Amino acid sequence: MGIDLGINFLAVASTTDKKCKFFAGGEIKNKRNVYRNMRARLQSKGTLSAKRMIKHLAGKEKRLMKDVNYFISKAVIKFAVENGVSVIGLENLT
Repeated sequence: MGIDLGINFLAVASTTDKKCKFFAGGEIKNKRNVYRNMRARLQSKGTLSAKRMIKHLAGKEKRLMKDVNYFISKAVIKFAVENGVSVIGLENLT
């Protein structure tokens, strides 16, 4: 099974017998855009409290992505087990 990583679809799993599973990332992409815009607004402000808030937001975003990646990896493994896959190739196909 091969896994392609991306932004719009966080992962696309494809087996050798042409079975595919898409793991959508649109909602996560929107949430990360909200964090990016908030960071930009706070960085332009430049106050001490803004810098503290940027640090807080970074931790929050990191925890969110860690949680999302955990659930995606569990779903990929479940898909592999359901299809009897013994080897998983993980790469960024371009």
